[in-house]
Amino acid sequence: MKTYQTATIVLSLLFLANDVNTKSYNGDQVWRVYAESNNDIDAIHQLSHYGVHAEEIDLWQDPTLERPAHLLVPPLIADEIAASLANKGLNHDVMISNVGTLIEDEAKERQRNRIQSKKQARRRKRQTFEGMKDKIVGIYAEYDEIVTWMKELSTSLPHLVSLTTAEMTTSEGRSIYLMKIGRKRPYQKPAFWLDGGIHAREWVSPSSVVFVVSKLVEDYLKGYNTDLLDNLDWYILPVVNPDGYVFTHVEDRLWRKNRRYYASYNLTHPNEMDKICAGVDLNRNFPYQWEKAPEYGRYHCSIVFAGPYPASEAETQVVIGFINERKDDIKAFVSLHSYGQLVLTRWAHTSEERPADVNELDRVGRLVTDAISNTFNNNYTFGVPGSILYSYAGGSPDWAKGVANITYTYAMELRASIGSGFGFLLPENQTLDTGAEIFNGLKVVADQVISQHKHIVVNEEIPPTNPNIINRDSTSSSGQLCPMIVTTFTTLICGYLLR
Repeated sequence: MKTYQTATIVLSLLFLANDVNTKSYNGDQVWRVYAESNNDIDAIHQLSHYGVHAEEIDLWQDPTLERPAHLLVPPLIADEIAASLANKGLNHDVMISNVGTLIEDEAKERQRNRIQSKKQARRRKRQTFEGMKDKIVGIYAEYDEIVTWMKELSTSLPHLVSLTTAEMTTSEGRSIYLMKIGRKRPYQKPAFWLDGGIHAREWVSPSSVVFVVSKLVEDYLKGYNTDLLDNLDWYILPVVNPDGYVFTHVEDRLWRKNRRYYASYNLTHPNEMDKICAGVDLNRNFPYQWEKAPEYGRYHCSIVFAGPYPASEAETQVVIGFINERKDDIKAFVSLHSYGQLVLTRWAHTSEERPADVNELDRVGRLVTDAISNTFNNNYTFGVPGSILYSYAGGSPDWAKGVANITYTYAMELRASIGSGFGFLLPENQTLDTGAEIFNGLKVVADQVISQHKHIVVNEEIPPTNPNIINRDSTSSSGQLCPMIVTTFTTLICGYLLR
């Protein structure tokens, strides 16, 4: 047995060692650049989007008058960028001294955590719920691992989880999978849309979606928070951008967009009409106020390229098509991003206009923010993107509110905090806490929807469940009793026995 375990660990290390991004960020730094006026903000945008090195530097965070920009700068042009900032009267300091070191540290932590999760999974039967959870929750899982886990859940818990494969595939031929989670009912329930991974490098986003799914199912099987599945359906897309997400695991850890190639679409750089570049920023590609994207968002090599036309991308079309078919039922829409610890509401394309239900939207948004912040005393900020982040057009939350007319529509920027020094490279050991605090925020929205649309059900029987799924441990005698219990009342007793 020890020989087998040693061989497994060695193979895991070799696999992860080979799964190293080929693009090096060794020596790259992230600078804080301070803006004291709107002219300073314009100067930072000019440098990062139109400057001679616009494709080499990366604006991680846009500046506001209250918060500095975060600018990734490669070592070969660092002196030139520093001189340019000084010429514009802009002060800066170093937030991350070597991005490559952070990426290497992240890879090492992933290796350690993978070994531990494999050990835990081996101690349980893999097809128990806890065994499946051990393999996926609390790690930065790869896309194929997430898909495998989704399939296992839907196969093992068909009365709670179903899986849909979108008809369209990505430009690299990957399938996009959507989950439906909820107790099957003979009537239509209100629904909650949750997605993650629209920006490829924001790994904590899919990780948090996975946590939320696991928490919803685990709580229900133990008799906790049963309202969340009895009276609400959840439509969940853990990774909106599969191609980009895979690319961050094998090629470029900090890739943002999808992987569709474009050439000869260039309004701002006419001397580069034949240049080929990869990727559309999917959160600029939705058909609502798309035309308000800034000029640099039309440049096909820009990190925020909005696409040649609205909804040009398969990933965007999948989200739109799925929601349009169910928009009468979907009452809440939340898209998870990172980083900055923000809860964002109403319009991203403008700070001036207000939807008709702005008071309710803001009231619930503040409750959500408090619930997240109070989980671990880790403060999140609530507000409008143009005031606390930056304005942008063609985003999925604006489309969900403005076209699909979904009541409670929010985007959330998860950990890391602005001052943490991690940016997109949040340590994997913070993923569980991130998921837990976000779950508490989502529960506030879910409770609001349920309270407005609840269908009262009395004495309904629950279908038998695969006995291995709800065992806390494969040898648990109390777990073996659970599949024989079919009434709602005794399911609660079963949940108590499993604690």
